Amino acid sequence: MQFLILVLRLIIIVAVQVFLLNEIYLGQLVIPYIYLLFLIKLPFEVKPWVLLMWGFLLGFILDIITGTYGINSSAVVAAAFMRPWIIQLVSGRKAIEAQASPSVRDMGLRWFLTYTTILVVIHQTVLFFVEAFGFSFAPYTLLKIFFSSILSIALITLSEYLFFKPRG
Repeated sequence: MQFLILVLRLIIIVAVQVFLLNEIYLGQLVIPYIYLLFLIKLPFEVKPWVLLMWGFLLGFILDIITGTYGINSSAVVAAAFMRPWIIQLVSGRKAIEAQASPSVRDMGLRWFLTYTTILVVIHQTVLFFVEAFGFSFAPYTLLKIFFSSILSIALITLSEYLFFKPRG
């Protein structure tokens, strides 16, 4: 049952990204990416190799639909690879409860924002530097990372409050 929920969540998030957010033009420096929400919301107990598989599947689907030839796959796999260390870094010595999930409801707003920010910045950095195919446009790429990350973090946090019902 949990697998079907994950597949449904993947389909919905990809559809929102492709059919809604990819069609919104906010300028060349601001690109909203919410599809990383799928990776962010995966349960804590997901094994690292499964994270990499889900990450690759998500990126590959987006690459096929948008014709980006591996750019999304590389960025999502990099974020999926770093996710266990980010969770450990953000959680510190505090033990994560078995029933907890990466959410505002279970972990608190500060934890969720820190976790999401680090993951989004890693994703955006890989995505935009791979897209630029190098560091020759680094100042422009850094601005793009900054503005796109702010919008993406805001949308992910907003969706957390709209669809995942935090305790309040």
